Amino acid sequence: QQKFNAGKIRILISGAQLETGFNGQRKLGLESHLTVPWRPDQVEQRDGRIMRQGNDNAEVQIRRYVTQGRGGRPSFDSYMWQTLETKKKFVAQVMAGNSEVRTMEDVADAALTYAEVKAIATGNPLIVEKAAVDSQVYQFAAQKRSHLNQHYSINRELSQLPGRIDHLVRTIAALEADAQQVPSLSPLTLIVKGKKFTDSREAMKRLKARVVKKQETKNFSTEKVGTVGNFELWLRRAQWRDEMDLVVKGHQEYECRIHHTYVGTAENLIDALSSIKPSVKATRLRLVEAQKKMKDLSKHSSDPFAREAELQAAMKRQLEINTELGLNRDNAQAKEDIKEGDAIELRLLVH
Repeated sequence: QQKFNAGKIRILISGAQLETGFNGQRKLGLESHLTVPWRPDQVEQRDGRIMRQGNDNAEVQIRRYVTQGRGGRPSFDSYMWQTLETKKKFVAQVMAGNSEVRTMEDVADAALTYAEVKAIATGNPLIVEKAAVDSQVYQFAAQKRSHLNQHYSINRELSQLPGRIDHLVRTIAALEADAQQVPSLSPLTLIVKGKKFTDSREAMKRLKARVVKKQETKNFSTEKVGTVGNFELWLRRAQWRDEMDLVVKGHQEYECRIHHTYVGTAENLIDALSSIKPSVKATRLRLVEAQKKMKDLSKHSSDPFAREAELQAAMKRQLEINTELGLNRDNAQAKEDIKEGDAIELRLLVH
């Protein structure tokens, strides 16, 4: 690497071992790809040897050598570049977050069957068409899976919406009833542990004393401690904390945090009571949205897959090509059919 960067080595021929981890870019002006890799990231890694910081050249060249098939027939390289294009497009869809792509197999695990090797070695033009048709089938199948998953989500939500709508209707009725019972907030009259208060701070002082006693004795049981208007006041253990919360209970329940100051707790109680009327409006809007959603989803619960005909046509052509190439036969038989000369030529192309 040091000799190459210093210009003492002017030509370097290597295999995949220099695709990563080689920093010989300082004087690198020309990079030639003699073979086609199996994955798109390998192309990027190769190009990354020359197109990177630290290169002293203002311009660089990258050459890719592609063999031409005999008699105008497709070569092994044409099949490999076709396959790389398909993989690159699919990777781009995954990186872009395309919702139609649900699964992706590891491209490094793919391998050619003996029948495919035989077709490439003999220059069969169907092998290039096969790469394109396989890509079509994969894309259409991915779109159909996305369509079926969407149908499943729609029907699952449609099964849940009636219960959600019924709950919202009952919640609105309860909130409306509580909204009619909200007492005057200035001054706020409370009864805490049997004593009436018109000063909310004094009421919270008495409430705080009860909370401290319960926490000191580790008594976190739910307890009614008073009333405010027609609403009951309850102490209840806070979720995930060894503390108590104040709950205002009418037809619905409204939690308010017990503050470390009396004024803070009084303000939290007033905020809880003040939130009831606005909650009626907000819940009505949620009901309208849920009803609209149910109506809209019902229209699409049984939509057919729009590209089903194209998928079936591509699958039919895929079967025809596979049959003609002998891919539906036993793989061992295809191995025996490879002629020695073709196999030698193929090995030369691969290496």
